[in-house]
Amino acid sequence: SHSAEAIDWTAETTLPMDDRFHPSESHPPAAVTNILLTGADSFSGVHLLAHLLTQRPGVTVYVLGSYAPLDHGQIFQKLMEYKLLNGALTPERILTGIQVVPGFLAHESHFGLATADFQRLAISIHAIYHLASEVSLLKTYHDLKHLNTTSALTLIELANLGRRGSRI
Repeated sequence: SHSAEAIDWTAETTLPMDDRFHPSESHPPAAVTNILLTGADSFSGVHLLAHLLTQRPGVTVYVLGSYAPLDHGQIFQKLMEYKLLNGALTPERILTGIQVVPGFLAHESHFGLATADFQRLAISIHAIYHLASEVSLLKTYHDLKHLNTTSALTLIELANLGRRGSRI
């Protein structure tokens, strides 16, 4: 059982020395037009998504689900649930401004994407807004680790795979 195992916090909190996890040069803020957003299925994430789509008309937001892939219908439902649809945020803007990533953050390897798709995503995005997380007093660290910790390393790796690196 994971609950009985001791956790080596030094090992858990040390960034690997592998080049994939160390930042490189990134895009200047004005050049950021393709953003990967994690947690779009959360309260904070859907509000940031609505803000990006209405305040930055030239931006395309790539959304990555937390525990399962998202689709435009689910995103539309979340936007309706929080009454975020308005004159500036139309169904057309949702369809044209959002690219749904067919993977999810909690997947064990590269969000469940094939290597070529992971690399293509890395080249496409300029910035990563990471809002996905889970907090629970009833779950162990091991139960929460992949979504909260391991996925952050995968996002850093993704950011560094791009041509000039992505802002996180």
